[in-house]
Amino acid sequence: MPQSNFRGFAGQIASGRIAPGEEVVVFPSGLGSRVKSIVTYEGDQAEAVAGDSVIITLEDEIDISRGDMIVRTHNLPQKSNQVDAVICWMSETPLNPQGTIGCSTPPARSRRLFRALITKLMWTRCTAAPPTHWPSTRLAGCNLPLLTPCF
Repeated sequence: MPQSNFRGFAGQIASGRIAPGEEVVVFPSGLGSRVKSIVTYEGDQAEAVAGDSVIITLEDEIDISRGDMIVRTHNLPQKSNQVDAVICWMSETPLNPQGTIGCSTPPARSRRLFRALITKLMWTRCTAAPPTHWPSTRLAGCNLPLLTPCF
């Protein structure tokens, strides 16, 4: 039977492990608490590890929204305004390496804009050369300076 005072946060453990009693911080708000329990279909668990789908309850009532991250205080994420990535361009229109592109990043899948500084990866020779245009389905190594920082 459902409990009207139960407040848990459902999600999947992305990396590492978590156990009741551990101190956590919620991002992007920065609010802290301690894990009260870890609940699954089988009942309360002693810990959860990467890949587990769980419900975490906290000792304090904190407003947490869909897409927020709950992290252990000693494993805080780094905030950055640039990302290194390998991308595959899937559009029929060639990519303009000096253009502005929209992308989606956690938390909360907020839309971020970045200016792509792309370097073509020459996989057969393992050398890099800047492209003048980028046709569909080609891989590119790039540094993506973001207009707004992300975790």
